[in-house]
Amino acid sequence: LMYRFALRESDAFGLAYQDWIDIDNQIWVLKRDHRWRKLKGSNGHRYIVPCVFELSDTEKTVIRDWFDQRRLTLEDSSSLEPFFEAMKDETQSRPHLARLKRIVTQALRQACANPLLSPHSLRHAAANRVALALTQAQVSQGWSTLTRADTPYRAAMRRSLLVREAPTRRALWACAGFMGHAGVRTLPRS
Repeated sequence: LMYRFALRESDAFGLAYQDWIDIDNQIWVLKRDHRWRKLKGSNGHRYIVPCVFELSDTEKTVIRDWFDQRRLTLEDSSSLEPFFEAMKDETQSRPHLARLKRIVTQALRQACANPLLSPHSLRHAAANRVALALTQAQVSQGWSTLTRADTPYRAAMRRSLLVREAPTRRALWACAGFMGHAGVRTLPRS
């Protein structure tokens, strides 16, 4: 989820069950303040982040199974419930969160064979791919494999975040919005 929606750790681990929106296989995550999460610099605002990447069959299966299992533990599906059951008990949520972060970090480092990666690296990777797609930037030869792999999704990303495929000066603003940044100045620095 951190990669697919460019979520910060606190955004991902603080999701509410009802923050996941799936309508006709179009998926969005609602980012808002609630008792499990305080958005960075949100000032009480909330916004919806679309899934601009294609979910793999494995991801779809894991998510579907997670929701099926989570539905069984919900006390009331209409009330706000944490996405992760462990977050519900605030006295136990910190140890669970620390353990979950360690597990995610170890898995990421093993999968990518890079001992320096952190979960926040997923957010930056997503931002780079979205920025390349939205700005239609020409990249060096070393990145050509990545951009070729994204070719089928570039138009969809542009339609989803820009509502058009044609070049526009709003591309960096759209990327900043996708990241949850207040403006475009944060993008180049990160």
